[in-house]
Amino acid sequence: MSFREISKTKHLRLLHPRQVILCTCKDEKHDNIITLAWSMIVSRNPPIVAISVSPKRYSHNLIKKSKGFTINVPTKKIISEVYYCGSHSGRNIDKFKETDLTRLDGIKIDCPRIKEC
Repeated sequence: MSFREISKTKHLRLLHPRQVILCTCKDEKHDNIITLAWSMIVSRNPPIVAISVSPKRYSHNLIKKSKGFTINVPTKKIISEVYYCGSHSGRNIDKFKETDLTRLDGIKIDCPRIKEC
């Protein structure tokens, strides 16, 4: 068996496509929805999931402040809403209102979830 080296710019393509999730987060005044493709199960017991959010993103600060987030797994039925959430910052808009996604209170933590997921 032989191996070949791949460029640094192409190595990430080997890990795609990945399931896109909608991650909901909040602070004292605002809720937000961010689309993420970088998530993974870290532990089953206790259940722990890791996500990757750039420090440049609005949601990064919300998650850091609140120390929590909710993972929502979308279906194909809401693909246009997923696209909207991934292409607009929640810094100045309410993505729940703009997409008509239904906000539900969290069950285990004080963080919203999405009914349609």
